[in-house]
Amino acid sequence: GMLLMYLPRMLFYTDPIAKGGFPQGWTVFYWAWWVIYAIQMSIFLARISRGRTVRELCFGMVLGLTASTWILWTVLG
Repeated sequence: GMLLMYLPRMLFYTDPIAKGGFPQGWTVFYWAWWVIYAIQMSIFLARISRGRTVRELCFGMVLGLTASTWILWTVLG
């Protein structure tokens, strides 16, 4: 609810007058973190999936992530 409502404002908020520091402390840092994470995961998945089809890769990722999430929630509650 609130995330979807405020996400566009937080993404494009530059704070030109108040100088509160929100854009400098949040938006750029987290956007850069997700970009780097996506690049690293792409390289990792490309290396471990050599010789497999795209269908096998997608199927394995969905099943692996679902199983690991289920196990995580079962163990940690």
